[in-house]
Amino acid sequence: MKTSKKILLTFTGVLIALLICGMMLLRSDLEALPNIGYEYETVSSNQFHSIKVDGNWSIKLRQRAQHKVEVEGRAKDIMNKLFKVDNGVLMITKHENPENQALHLRISSPLINKIDASNGTEIYMDGFDSDSLEIRLENNSSFISSENMLEKTTIETSGNSWIQLIDDPMK
Repeated sequence: MKTSKKILLTFTGVLIALLICGMMLLRSDLEALPNIGYEYETVSSNQFHSIKVDGNWSIKLRQRAQHKVEVEGRAKDIMNKLFKVDNGVLMITKHENPENQALHLRISSPLINKIDASNGTEIYMDGFDSDSLEIRLENNSSFISSENMLEKTTIETSGNSWIQLIDDPMK
């Protein structure tokens, strides 16, 4: 093979490798978006298996061994008035935010069976392993799910709500 062809093939291979690395970095940056720039503080929580949310919240769900609710620092003062656990359901009520921006939460639990969200709530769920999950979204709420192992999923949406399910076969 001529030297010019070898150089061209080497250059093309390096260019493709750089493109793939750049796309992987961009994807990892996009996955981290819900947490960028926010400092979280832990708020005490009882055990729960379902979540009911009303209002303009941005929530990242994580599967962990213990139940934990972490709230964005600026919302900590009002959090005790806005959430409670009743019969295994973590209930988060609507907040009055003068800037009309979503307040951010990180919720950890070993198991979530049901999610009920309304009025502009955004939920990001990544890496959950569960037998079943029931999702109900209303009034401009969204649910983004990535890399979850769910045996049975029931989905109900209304009022301009949407769901995005992502499965990456490379993982």
